[in-house]
Amino acid sequence: MKQRFLFSLIAVTMFAAPRGQAQTAPQTCAGCFLGVYDDAAMSRISGTISPFQIKSVYLGIQFGDAVTGLEKLSFEATYPPGFTVLEVTPYVAGANIVTTGSRSVRVEWPRCVQGSRLLFRVRLLSTRSVQNAAVQIRGATLQTCTAAGASTVGIPAGCYVLNPRGPSPCTTGIVPTTWSITKGLYKTDAGR
Repeated sequence: MKQRFLFSLIAVTMFAAPRGQAQTAPQTCAGCFLGVYDDAAMSRISGTISPFQIKSVYLGIQFGDAVTGLEKLSFEATYPPGFTVLEVTPYVAGANIVTTGSRSVRVEWPRCVQGSRLLFRVRLLSTRSVQNAAVQIRGATLQTCTAAGASTVGIPAGCYVLNPRGPSPCTTGIVPTTWSITKGLYKTDAGR
């Protein structure tokens, strides 16, 4: 009985397995980070906003050693209810921005964008008073531009907190260089 079960399991596995090359998830860009920042220096990952105040946030990329440039970028942006994106200003000439669905974005450039840098300024408007509101990037991938040819890789992405109070609402991993900044947001005067 056990032999018959084992044989059946092997047979099902062999015939159910897809033929040809297996599809794999894109590799992750080691040392890279796509972040939302409060400042053009890409150093603050939180800020303040009041109802009906226009707020600028910045989307920037930091490259690791293995990847130094990109031609295409895709991601999903989530933001709190009551927020409206008023304007997106590219900091790299020639950006072709395509939104698909309500929050998915695909960007293509006519030539390789190299080096860690700001990519966009995004102007937001909130119609509500918010606390601990997260603007988050998810599912980010980029197409590299190297002499060896283009490849698509995943890229860790960040979370930006508006009017931070209490525990962080972010569920995205944070690169070590920004972790100390994040921890500093939630310290009390007694803990310093």
